[in-house]
Amino acid sequence: MLTRQYTFISLLAIATLLVFCAAAVKANEHFSPFTKWQTIESSHFRVNFQEADTLLASKAIQTAETLYPELSAFFDHHPLDKIELVVSDQQDKPNGYASPLPYNRVVIFSARPKGQVELNSSKDWLYTLLKHELSHTFHLDKVSHLPLALRSIFGRGLFLFPSLFQPNFLKEGLATYIETDWDKNEGRGQSPYYNMVLRSEVHDKLLPLGKLQQFNRDWPFNQSYSYGVAFYQFLDESQGHESIPGIISDLSGQIVPFQLDSPFRYNTQFNGIEQTWSAFQTWLIDRYQASITSREQLGLNKVKLLTSQAYLASAPYSDQAQNVFFSAMQAYQPFYLYQRASTGATEQLVRTHGTVSIAGKVDNRLWYFQESHCDHLSKSFDLYELDIDSKSAKRLSQCQHYLDGDVRLNQHGNPSFIALKQVNGQDEIVQYDSANQQEVSIVKAKQGVQFASPRWLKSKNKIIYTKKTATDNWHIVTRDLGSNAEQIVLLEAGVNFFSVRPDHTETTLYIDSDKNQSIEIWQSQLDGSHLTQMTRSIGGASSGFPAHNGETMTYRYYDHTGWNIAQTPLQAVTNASSTLPDIKKPGKGYSPEITTTSPNLKTSTPAPYSAFDTVAPQSWFFAFSSDKAHTTASLILDGRDTLNFHNWALNFGRDFENDLPVYQGSYTLYNHLNLSFDRYYEYQVGDSNGPSSFIDKARTQERHTEYSASLFYHEPFEFGLGGIYFGMNVNDQEFEDLSTESLFYDKRVATIGFGLSYNSATVPFLALGPSSGRSIKATIERDDIRGSSHQSGPAPFDSSGNVWSFEWTEYFQLYQAHRLALRAFKAYADKGADYYDLSGGAPNSLFTDRLFHHRERTLRGYPDGSPELISRKPAILSADYEFPLWRVDSGIEGWPIGMYDLSGTLFYESAEANQRAERLDATGLELNLGLDLGYGLLPLNITAGAALPHEETLANRQKDANLYFKIGLGL
Repeated sequence: MLTRQYTFISLLAIATLLVFCAAAVKANEHFSPFTKWQTIESSHFRVNFQEADTLLASKAIQTAETLYPELSAFFDHHPLDKIELVVSDQQDKPNGYASPLPYNRVVIFSARPKGQVELNSSKDWLYTLLKHELSHTFHLDKVSHLPLALRSIFGRGLFLFPSLFQPNFLKEGLATYIETDWDKNEGRGQSPYYNMVLRSEVHDKLLPLGKLQQFNRDWPFNQSYSYGVAFYQFLDESQGHESIPGIISDLSGQIVPFQLDSPFRYNTQFNGIEQTWSAFQTWLIDRYQASITSREQLGLNKVKLLTSQAYLASAPYSDQAQNVFFSAMQAYQPFYLYQRASTGATEQLVRTHGTVSIAGKVDNRLWYFQESHCDHLSKSFDLYELDIDSKSAKRLSQCQHYLDGDVRLNQHGNPSFIALKQVNGQDEIVQYDSANQQEVSIVKAKQGVQFASPRWLKSKNKIIYTKKTATDNWHIVTRDLGSNAEQIVLLEAGVNFFSVRPDHTETTLYIDSDKNQSIEIWQSQLDGSHLTQMTRSIGGASSGFPAHNGETMTYRYYDHTGWNIAQTPLQAVTNASSTLPDIKKPGKGYSPEITTTSPNLKTSTPAPYSAFDTVAPQSWFFAFSSDKAHTTASLILDGRDTLNFHNWALNFGRDFENDLPVYQGSYTLYNHLNLSFDRYYEYQVGDSNGPSSFIDKARTQERHTEYSASLFYHEPFEFGLGGIYFGMNVNDQEFEDLSTESLFYDKRVATIGFGLSYNSATVPFLALGPSSGRSIKATIERDDIRGSSHQSGPAPFDSSGNVWSFEWTEYFQLYQAHRLALRAFKAYADKGADYYDLSGGAPNSLFTDRLFHHRERTLRGYPDGSPELISRKPAILSADYEFPLWRVDSGIEGWPIGMYDLSGTLFYESAEANQRAERLDATGLELNLGLDLGYGLLPLNITAGAALPHEETLANRQKDANLYFKIGLGL
């Protein structure tokens, strides 16, 4: 029996790594080290920002200090250290995230919300965003009782944050509940958008607790927020406002993670989370049923759906021939730009990076804005031109942050664009000429002012757009391009007019609005008069585009399956003057225990960012593991700075059974340079046939010591990512028979290498894995081998040689989730280089960097270590057909365990090794299960397989089937 002494440590490190890096993985965090970062400090915060974001950073630290006392009072908690706050321009979508590990840190993006999006219901988006993320900080950092005592000893260890170990809807729902202020019409918990979502859920079917408590792929995508905030509002109204702090307090004192029943049992009238959820569903139905009934009685639009389960279809565009253009994400396809002809035929035109904003179309050319890769893995919305006939698109602007706009032809017949530009948190409307790449500013927004949906009024030498100020909601204005005078077209107290589009005659406006507390489409004259409601739905509607013949309107239609594209007759709704019942404020609502006043803010002078302020370890952990072969105690440390420029981890200890040191460590600089080292031991335990003193004890010992350094750089392509790698790896092995105290061999392989990679593999929404694209990697390496064999006296050896390898995997979607993966691997190692082992597997240490000297490859039918599998000229071909069996996406209610997909894989594998002429072929079947542990914190892939070898080997003369079982991370 083989055993590795660090197995327990590895599992612990995996769990720590998952939670520690969850926010970074989700946000693709990679802050540029090539820009000038600065830091300012206040009493409770340290804000890190780029020089161009100085004004936004100043407002952020003032807003954060304003929020600090009220959140501290609500949670009855004061974080011990300053909260790290990062202001980033990494993407053009408004968002942020927070994590308590290794210290309290909040990241916000400088992009402002535009159009009909969730965060756009608040008057001050930065205030709402910071209130939400800081609520996470106070909530997750809060600790009491035994966990508090242990944190004072061990520091900020993973398992000493009890509030981390609860379903995401309880975390996000609480932060959304706190951000919501009914009296000020702030926050998503009171927004017409969330009412639209929940009303649609009630009308169709509410999600059960088993789905909400873990990651699932059911609509709505914001379910943790929309269901979550309603759940806390239900607790507020039915159990009293004080029940919420009570639940928070009880959860913060739990030493055993994932316990949900007792906090609800002691703070509500219900006997645990399941009973609470059942009562919540009844309350939610009662809350929205009157609104649903009123809509049905007043009369709904006659809707013709042009898509089905498009999830996030973009605003449509209709041309003179009644063709409709839109982007959408289908269940088994990535985002595409589609054309639906008047005949009803739908055609894919070109793949896109998410939803797009269509500027317009002339002849066979269509222009649109989409988010694309920019410098150093950041993202920017830019302008694209599509040739519809050839289905080819080209990028017209680079990293210009053009979010939306319109097109017209200038006097020379060339397209001229009006575009909304956003840089460093400031809005600007510009005119852009793609022919000479010239940009002219039309209007820049003042501090606290936002713009959206700029459109040409071609016949009047004007533009029209929506605007939002610190005192006024979103309203519609025009600007004369000659005099630069601005004129208000439509402004109404308590109402948002989020976006506007003139029809092709430029006499009528089509407007997205939350008037009457519903997201619907309205129509008015060009001067804002004769405001008329055009849609009424159970869910909602937006982005109306009238047909040129004046008969129909194409628009985005919201229901329980997401945003689809629909058409309806172009006419006002019936009973247009009728009002719908209000959604009453539930319970007391979040209210701070203190009256917030503007803080007497004192901040430090901006100083250059220093990673040394935060890179020190914040915790230590003592690990112990023991079996027949070893008894090992270890200390685990790790650290990272606020901007993730420096990442390090260290594990060192001693195997007291064998009196040996063990250690692992890694360091990453700027996400481009990685250094790692690892020493571990493998043992073979004796049996009854061995010497008496070695029965059930370690009989052989294999020491592995590995050092590596790699420098890598990734360059984004349109739909792929290229990589270039340089590095070195030193692998030192020593094999000893403990029963005879004899050394069998020692071997040291030093490798330097260069590699190239390209990956465009795409995983659609409901796919089982990559269903299109490819993964390619090629390496050239040089081995220097030194060592000796001791089986018949010391026999030293010293050699060197070159090694090259090439690996290609191609993915194909067959039907829905059915997919095919074709793989080819070929390598060649000089006689003096290290060999390949086709019965091996990649090392399972988290501290081993195997960009180079990866000489272990697994043949599923031949895992037996037979000498025929040692090769210098390996070649492997395989075909894997994976098919779905059961999509579960649900867990056991109230228990931290669930399932994702159950699927099967049929495979054929064929390999060549240079020691024998015949091929090593095998066929097999695998069952694959996606397992959720810990309410989404630890997703696992479990594979049980059986592979039938077609050839006999020295180790398997009978060609017995190989049965295997694998567990891997499901990220």
